[in-house]
Amino acid sequence: MSQNELFDLLERTAVGDHPNHERIGCPEAETLERFASNPKLFDMRDPLFEHLAHCSPCFRFVRERRRE
Repeated sequence: MSQNELFDLLERTAVGDHPNHERIGCPEAETLERFASNPKLFDMRDPLFEHLAHCSPCFRFVRERRRE
């Protein structure tokens, strides 16, 4: 699966379906920045992928930086 395909899949569910107003379990901004700049640095089994799929704020953070 390409990076774009992965983000398209995540975007369909993660953008609004999983609010996390308290930001429980969120990784540091530095980790999200690193992921946004090069997701291939992270193994698909990394818990970050699961978190992004279930945390709309973190997913939006990454998506915005990938579009810059």
